[in-house]
Amino acid sequence: MKKYLLRIAALVVILAIAASFIACDNFAKDGESSYVRISINPEVEFAVNENNVVEAVNAANEDAEVLLSDTDL
Repeated sequence: MKKYLLRIAALVVILAIAASFIACDNFAKDGESSYVRISINPEVEFAVNENNVVEAVNAANEDAEVLLSDTDL
C-alpha cells in the first residue's frame, strides 16, 4: 500500500511539472513577452511586455471580474 501511494504521489508531481511546462508555452501576443497569472481567488492574469510593463489585465474567474470591474488599470 505504501509503495502504491508513493507511485501516485510521484505521478502527481510529474503531471504538475508537465502542466507547468505546457502552461508556459509561448502564446504571448505581439508586444507581450510573458503572462503572469496569480492563481489565488480571485485569479488575475497580467500580460507583460519585454520591459516588464503590464500591457493587459485579464480576469480568469468571476471573482476577478468583480474585482477588476471597478478598477482602472
